[in-house]
Amino acid sequence: MKFFHLTSLLVALTSIANSASTNLPVFSFHGTGGSAYNSINFNANLTAEGRTFVALEFCANTCSTTHGLYEQAQMGVAQVHEIITNNSELYKDGYIFIGHSQGGSVAKFVIEEMDDHNVKTFISLAGSSNGRFYGPQEEDVKPLSWYWSTLGSQISSYVLNVSAYANNSSTWNGIFQRDLMEAVLAYPELQSTIPQFNQLRSPYEEPWIEVNTAFPRYNNLLDCSTMGEDEAICATNQTRYKDNFMRVENVHLFVSPNDSLQAPYQTALYGSYSTVDSYDAIESEFESLTVLDMTETREYLEDTYGLKTMNENALLEEPHEPRRNDVFAGKVHVRDNDVSQMHGVRAGYAVALSAIKEEVYVSFYAHLRKSDSNAGAPVFPLLDNELERLGAVSRAQLTEVRNLPELELIYNLARKELCCATALVTLITHDTQYILASNNPVFRNAAGPRDQALCAHTIMGPLPMLVPHTAADVRFSRSQLVLRGGLRFYFGFPLFALDEVTPICAVCCVDHEPQPVCQS
Repeated sequence: MKFFHLTSLLVALTSIANSASTNLPVFSFHGTGGSAYNSINFNANLTAEGRTFVALEFCANTCSTTHGLYEQAQMGVAQVHEIITNNSELYKDGYIFIGHSQGGSVAKFVIEEMDDHNVKTFISLAGSSNGRFYGPQEEDVKPLSWYWSTLGSQISSYVLNVSAYANNSSTWNGIFQRDLMEAVLAYPELQSTIPQFNQLRSPYEEPWIEVNTAFPRYNNLLDCSTMGEDEAICATNQTRYKDNFMRVENVHLFVSPNDSLQAPYQTALYGSYSTVDSYDAIESEFESLTVLDMTETREYLEDTYGLKTMNENALLEEPHEPRRNDVFAGKVHVRDNDVSQMHGVRAGYAVALSAIKEEVYVSFYAHLRKSDSNAGAPVFPLLDNELERLGAVSRAQLTEVRNLPELELIYNLARKELCCATALVTLITHDTQYILASNNPVFRNAAGPRDQALCAHTIMGPLPMLVPHTAADVRFSRSQLVLRGGLRFYFGFPLFALDEVTPICAVCCVDHEPQPVCQS
């Protein structure tokens, strides 16, 4: 079994393309709140090379935010079985699983549950693969800010008043983390309805192992001797989970230190934070918590689901010769600070397999801004009420209603009135711009990083934003849309939530030629 951590999406493309037998079918598992829309570029490019591609939708959109990971894994097993049964000849030589974010965890759990699986290659993109905890390392700051704006709204106030912590930074270095873990684990019934609770991993492991219904189960951390009459079932399951996971021939794990959601980002590489002996110690020992790489975790040291055995049997890929910025954990090649590391890499995973073409959307979304270069690219501004705005975005659930006739009326009106080539309706989330509708099929259902989106500036005020010549505007002249996509004209109008004051979307007109449109 081979494990890789690479931050370059172009390397990812090559690695994935060469990781399995020719033209094996592919199953894709979307992330939280996602659907088949998130796999449109995977679909286009993999089917173009002759593969069968299936974007699984056994628990899409709001289902994936209201059902536990254990429950989702059972649904996934059922749907994969049904698809394979209906065309057994197609899948007889094996297939590939690709999981993004939460989908990376669900895909792994499906593998462990399927006694008859024939998964040749498993690819996890920015997965919460070993549980999430917002610890002291610097890279966890951005995921914690995302938590306030997105996940916090999923926690009922009777469980924890998250807003009291979001507005008080003095609680972010252990107090919030302690209270969050104690509160979440005090309500075990919520494990089956809030998957984000499943994804939390407490440094105080004892109650976490007892309550969490996902990672302790599939990482084989449960003590079967305490199960009473279910002891035999528990032991049988642990044997199954380990055997099933070890049958996968190749595992590719992709993540970036710049990930905006996973904390620690090393969870995607089966790492985790060190442990403590009590809830109080989460707070008192917070600053001394350290990130354990895979070979230092309990799962590896006790070989709970086969990682150590695979390593000792030389089933893990031998590392290449060390280079500057390369870090090695046993035989696992980890490139933590690769010079090709991408900023906003989560959005990039959605198009990791996109061919490099001349269309604007590929030039934009496949060439993301690097963390230390191209510093002139715009960094998106934030409204004073950004947390409230993101709450309105979450409640609107607009990613589920793309390409509606009503949206078509909006973009067609804008395009005709302004005589521009392309019009779009966009949604701006915490770090992503989603294109909800467009007259240009190239843009439909696309998504990209917020820090490259001109619409992220449009929503900053109640008035339209006109950029008659983007290449001559210092704010946007270094944007990849301008440099690689050839964008020269932009005119955007903010769209508001039902309160008529909170901007959540934009309708914009774009063109490859500057247009003589006045601000009025």
